[in-house]
Amino acid sequence: MATDSEPYLQVYVNCKNTIRTLPELVYSTTIPEDDDTDGEDHA
Repeated sequence: MATDSEPYLQVYVNCKNTIRTLPELVYSTTIPEDDDTDGEDHA
């Protein structure tokens, strides 16, 4: 569990697919908690 001084999400340099796809995710216009399934949402 992360402490108050640690971020809840940590991405390391070897997570190449996460680094590549995470910035491209777009919110769904119908379900704000979900991502738009038309884009690439997994490696």
